[in-house]
Amino acid sequence: MSLKALRGTLLLTEREDPARYNVVPGELPEYFNGDDLVQVGQPRSTFLHGIFIWAALEGFLGLAPRPEGLRVNPSMPAGWDWIALSNMPYRGFPLSLLADRRTKTLFTTARVETSWNQVEVSELLQRHYAFQAEKSAFWIVISSKKGNEVIAASDQAVQGKLVEQKTGRLLAEVSIPAGGMVRKKLE
Repeated sequence: MSLKALRGTLLLTEREDPARYNVVPGELPEYFNGDDLVQVGQPRSTFLHGIFIWAALEGFLGLAPRPEGLRVNPSMPAGWDWIALSNMPYRGFPLSLLADRRTKTLFTTARVETSWNQVEVSELLQRHYAFQAEKSAFWIVISSKKGNEVIAASDQAVQGKLVEQKTGRLLAEVSIPAGGMVRKKLE
């Protein structure tokens, strides 16, 4: 439902006669008259982009901040196998998380309340590595009994390399298909 609402709002800006509807194509407007869908606020809203981001955080990731901590219970649209968040400020530290729908596992850099299986990974561990790619991609390094692994995901096809920050040593090369997620053991 969140995805439909976000797409629908964006589609309202892509009208055949933008001047009649008081919209700027590709820009998020302030608000619409519910009777004729004419945009009656500012043609370019500076705060609506944040609302879209927050709708995604609450809707898809199921983020619910509480005084005692953060609740995260993802609710992804059909066809989405994963969703990720990088470096969101949370209680003075960057929170990154990856939700894997297939295993119903949430990989997080901070403990959260969730009904999913949770694998907490060290945020300090993430600082030891850098992911180099020609396009944007999400990545997280996890530790297991078998050693460290990188999980990388992207909405577009990406070739990437995980390197050690201090030495520049190549630890893993990954090929991520569009919309895919890969997991690879570090060398």
